[in-house]
Amino acid sequence: MKVITRYCSYCSSEEGLERPIGNYKVVLRNLEDQGKTMLACQGCYINRKTELQKAQEMDSNMKQKLIDRLKNSFFF
Repeated sequence: MKVITRYCSYCSSEEGLERPIGNYKVVLRNLEDQGKTMLACQGCYINRKTELQKAQEMDSNMKQKLIDRLKNSFFF
């Protein structure tokens, strides 16, 4: 039986071992990032998920500003 070693896609920490920074046992979770499913340890999962949410909010805000500008230019 072959054992598959899995690593965090962001910091390369090995699943089941202690993470070099933070000294906690690494448990990997799936994270959807730019259309790809990535593996992330606990710390990277939280950080990257927060970054992705901020980017999504910025995209939404930018889209809304563009819509507002278009509305103003057509109705005035």
